Amino acid sequence: MSFLLAPRRVDLNLWTYTFEPGTHGGALVNGGRLAAALLPETAIASMADAARFRELLSEKAGRPARAEDELWIFETDRVVATQEASEGRGSGAAAAAAWLAGMVRADGSVVFSADARTGAGRLTGDLHHARVATALRALGRQGDFGECVAIARRRLAADMRAALAGRDVAGWPKERDRIAGTLALASLAGARVDAALEEAASWPELESSPWHAAQVVLALGERAPPSLWASCVRALGKRPWAPWTALAAHGRGEAEVYARCLPPLVASVRAEAPYEGGVSEGASSGVPEIALTAIVVEALVGARSLAARVAVRRARAFLVRWQCLPACAPGLIDLRTAYGAFPASPVHPLLRVDVTAHACMALNSHRVGW
Repeated sequence: MSFLLAPRRVDLNLWTYTFEPGTHGGALVNGGRLAAALLPETAIASMADAARFRELLSEKAGRPARAEDELWIFETDRVVATQEASEGRGSGAAAAAAWLAGMVRADGSVVFSADARTGAGRLTGDLHHARVATALRALGRQGDFGECVAIARRRLAADMRAALAGRDVAGWPKERDRIAGTLALASLAGARVDAALEEAASWPELESSPWHAAQVVLALGERAPPSLWASCVRALGKRPWAPWTALAAHGRGEAEVYARCLPPLVASVRAEAPYEGGVSEGASSGVPEIALTAIVVEALVGARSLAARVAVRRARAFLVRWQCLPACAPGLIDLRTAYGAFPASPVHPLLRVDVTAHACMALNSHRVGW
């Protein structure tokens, strides 16, 4: 059941700057009479941004928008009935890690993703092994899941050996830069792939892929080829928003490069509504993505500036707000299977293991000695 709270009228020209899909419901009013209303869950069910939600209101009203129409937004207080009690299962990083551990199967394979509404899982997906490695890294940082991590790490290593030997492995990338990035993330998760990673670091294709190149540099540290690190630094001229390069610079002790990376990352954390604290760099809809927000937190926690610390606090608050927990999860979310996880975005109910892993590490980043 949803109880309407804090309704207020919004100027049509300010709709996209005010309406926050996933948080707000909307209503179309004409002549003092309600023409259509949609709950916040509609944005999740339709994966709708502000513009699309406005269209859905008109569709429900059965007519195009009129000049005399009034647009209203509201929030809701929800009462959700489930078949299973969810109290006492924790929150924050601990709950996220518990959900990740639950995605590890007895044979060490890791379920790639699940639908937050139905609980339906998907066993593999794009960059499967890189995303699994990120999940294992998060579990390793959290602690308390040593046996689970060990089993999954052995399966990950076996899959990678088979793929590198030329055998067909579901979810293994074909592009060399993505293979290198996968090896780097596996190394960061504790897998023994040094020889393969050092060979991949010399691939010429990697120098034109700064996202994955920086992952390799972060994993290899001082053993990374100087030319590869130089390509990451050069790429800042074209794309200064580079969280992995910031992480690599911090890890290598490259203070000047790290300082250069910080301003674009700080600026990408929203300072005001809608979605205060979220990061949507490159997202076509403008709706912040949980993983991007979390990676920015990981990259900024090593900074000492006030601006960076404020941005980290805002971004962490944004992450906490969207975790699948009883106090904040929409009624569409099935907490029996989603409890503790993080959706891909406020309007995208996909629960992918690397998204929750990045959020878990962002919430835990104060524990890793920055």
